[in-house]
Amino acid sequence: MTGLAGNSADSPVTSVDVLIIGGGFSGLCMGIKLLEAGMSSFLIIEKSADIGGTWWDNRYPGCACDIPSHLYSFSFAPSAEWTRMYPGQQEIHDYLKRCVEQYGLAPYVRLNTRFCEAIWDESEGVWNVAAGDGMRIRARVLVSGMGALHVPHFPKIKGIERFQGPAFHSSSWDHGVDLAGKNVAVIGTGASAIQFVPQIAPRVGKLHLFQRTPPWIVPRLDFAFSEKWRRRFRNIPLTRWALRQYIFWRQEIRVLGFLGNEGFRKKMEAIALRHLARAIKDPKMRAALAPNYQLGCKRVLVSDDYYPTLNRSNVELVTERRNPRRLGKTHVRVSRNYCRRLPQLVYVARAQHGTGPQFRCAHDRSPGSLRHEVSETDEAQESARPGSPTGNPAVFRRRNLSPHGRHRLAIRRLQKLVSRPNHRRNHHPLARLRRLLPPSHPLRFCLRLQTNFLIFATLARGMSV
Repeated sequence: MTGLAGNSADSPVTSVDVLIIGGGFSGLCMGIKLLEAGMSSFLIIEKSADIGGTWWDNRYPGCACDIPSHLYSFSFAPSAEWTRMYPGQQEIHDYLKRCVEQYGLAPYVRLNTRFCEAIWDESEGVWNVAAGDGMRIRARVLVSGMGALHVPHFPKIKGIERFQGPAFHSSSWDHGVDLAGKNVAVIGTGASAIQFVPQIAPRVGKLHLFQRTPPWIVPRLDFAFSEKWRRRFRNIPLTRWALRQYIFWRQEIRVLGFLGNEGFRKKMEAIALRHLARAIKDPKMRAALAPNYQLGCKRVLVSDDYYPTLNRSNVELVTERRNPRRLGKTHVRVSRNYCRRLPQLVYVARAQHGTGPQFRCAHDRSPGSLRHEVSETDEAQESARPGSPTGNPAVFRRRNLSPHGRHRLAIRRLQKLVSRPNHRRNHHPLARLRRLLPPSHPLRFCLRLQTNFLIFATLARGMSV
């Protein structure tokens, strides 16, 4: 992987056909498929020091994926070397580096290059892009592979700037801070917290876990793949394919709980509540950890060791008044009756969804006026889309793209399909028929499934060209 760090611009202006922003799953997949299509005039720029996107940025203890490994991988690049059902951060990052080496993508990747702005030149039909270190790029097509959850979000607590002890967000974990025997506060109980709290709890002196809203947590059922099974995956590809298909459909069937099937949703809730009851015996703590909203309203988490960790004598779950009210130089105050001295503080509230380096459009009446600038806030942000007032610039988003699927290149067809004004669910004849039926009619649910199936099938046909 030495070639990744050695890319440099040979001239003040680099001209390519396609510029890809982001070196995560989406950006690398786009680059691989361009090479397979015989297109070599492209460049991938990545702001970090290595590829991987979120799997390079997030390196907190216990960082792992909540999707099984044989599904959380490219369909065209399956791996028989996964060591666990749920892979860790390092294993996923190593997988992406192997893909870069396997497909010869290293010469097309430029690291430590932050995207700054892109201006559409309508007369020449190209994007003029400014990147880090004064790099300038001209590209006919601009592809956004920037992730949505890489900008840390810090809770709004009075006095947060006065806290003198080590404080950091889980997405930028400070491994130089020794937590052994220390009094540590963790603010937030999201997907990151339920992974690293069980890892640091045995080492810290006291851990105060501040919870605002309890999440729904289902069993993870993680296990290691033996060498025997990995050998089978290598020698008999059908077994690897069968496992991937099983995992895919097992995950997809859960959508029934989000499409109105009350019976299926209640079964999932019963599984989560039974998982809670088996691990937490204290009625008061169990009541504090039980969600008071329907499953699916927020992200459903998977963990086998989070609940048992809360039973430790050095772990305190704090739910009073929902959030800390004030931070002092060395303490946190929740109410008049609760104040704790804290040498260490870890923020895991969440990442800012939809913020960070994103496109924000501004139009004026001069030629070539579509200007897309990097925004670090979530105010006044729009997304560049086909059919803009200044023409139809070739900018496409691949953010939040699932790493599995066929990944066929159908840019023109997909652009035309998405820009159709009447291509909406409520305009479908089956959707109109469903609205005519009473809410309790059994055919409503069947028609809803059929409507979604037809829409997804139409999108699939557009991407299979």
